[in-house]
Amino acid sequence: MMFASYWGFVSILGYPLATDIRAGWIMVNAIVPLVIPAAVALALVVRTGWQSLAAEDRVGTVVSAALVVLVVGAMLVPAASAAYVNPTADDNELVQYAQPQQEFRETFDDIGAIAPTHEGTDLLIYGNELVVEPGTGGGMPPECLNLGHALPIHWYVAADDVTTECAYNESELRTQIEADSPAVVIAHVNRDGAVTAALDGEGEYERRQLHLRTMGREVVVFVDEDALATAENA
Repeated sequence: MMFASYWGFVSILGYPLATDIRAGWIMVNAIVPLVIPAAVALALVVRTGWQSLAAEDRVGTVVSAALVVLVVGAMLVPAASAAYVNPTADDNELVQYAQPQQEFRETFDDIGAIAPTHEGTDLLIYGNELVVEPGTGGGMPPECLNLGHALPIHWYVAADDVTTECAYNESELRTQIEADSPAVVIAHVNRDGAVTAALDGEGEYERRQLHLRTMGREVVVFVDEDALATAENA
C-alpha cells in the first residue's frame, strides 16, 4: 500500500508536468495506484461500521454509513454524469477532442490531389496558433508546425506528400504569398481577415471553415480554385 500511495502521489505531480496533453483523463494514471490505499481506507471504515453496529453504537454506525455513502456517491455521480448522462458536453473535462471531423478529411483529399499537379508551395500555414517561432521547431515534419496545437495536420501532410511552408507573422504571410502563391492557406479562424487581405488580388480562393479538432480548434482554409480545377481535370 505504501508503494501505491507513493506512486499515486508522484503521478499527481509528475504527469501534468511531463505531458503535453491537456485533458482531464490523463489523471487516470494517478487514480489507478491510488485505488489501492483508497480501498484499504474504505474497508477500514466499513469494518468500523460493522463493529459499531454489533456494539449498538448508533453514532459510530451512522457516521460510518454516512462516510460510505459519501465516498461511493462522490465516485458514482461524476462518473455516471461524465460517461453516460453528458458524455460529449462542452464542459466535460474528461473528453479530449483530438480528431478532426469528416469535412476536414475531405479538404485534405483536395489538398492531396492538388500537390502532384502544383508547382511550388502546396500549403502555407499561418499564425502563432499553429506555427512555432522561426528557429525553434523540431520533432515531426513539417518542423515549423506546433506539434501540440497543429496535429493532425502533420499526418495529412506526410501521407499526401504536400509541400508545406509556414508563416509565423503577417509580414511573413504576405512575403510568401507574393513570392510563391500557395495553392492552399490554413490559419486559425481569428486570422481570417489577415489571410483574406493578403490573398486579395492573388486569384480566386474558396474559403472553408473547419474544425481542426472536433471542438476548440476552428480554422479557415483558403483553396485556390484554379489549382483545384487543374487537379480534378488531371
